[in-house]
Amino acid sequence: MTITVAAMPMKACQCGAIPDAATAKRMSAAVFAGTVSLIEATDLRAADGTVLGAGQAVTFNVTRAWKGVKRSPVVVTVGYTNCDVRFSRGVSYLVYAAYSNERRLSASVCSRTKALGVAANDLAALGISTSVVAANRTSPAGHMIKAGAARVVTVVLIIVVLAATLLRRRSS
Repeated sequence: MTITVAAMPMKACQCGAIPDAATAKRMSAAVFAGTVSLIEATDLRAADGTVLGAGQAVTFNVTRAWKGVKRSPVVVTVGYTNCDVRFSRGVSYLVYAAYSNERRLSASVCSRTKALGVAANDLAALGISTSVVAANRTSPAGHMIKAGAARVVTVVLIIVVLAATLLRRRSS
């Protein structure tokens, strides 16, 4: 029995000239620094919804932002091509992201995205970052406390309305 395996040649990503940090910022939808907290499998889709292939949804806890990010966390999608950045959980990155066909943020090796430890020149060129608000993550216990407080307020309002109605009837 003979088994023949044909391998397709790997093509390098064709980036052209990678722009300087200021130009890359202008060309990007979002520029931020953050640490990868989660990597999940996702489908990559065309604008019409057709599945193009498998990819990853990479969640970042954003620490600094220069463009397009006001809240943390932020999710960036990447595929499995030579042009897609390979992110690792727990590692901090400087991300230059564009919008994909699905209006999701995506990052490419052509975008200057890199590990934060080697981004000193970019950070200096980008200048002052803006503050990022962490998403309000309330625990289930916090939700129960809020729901309980809402019930108490509702009961107090009902008592006040009933008391006002009784007082009005007695004075009439």
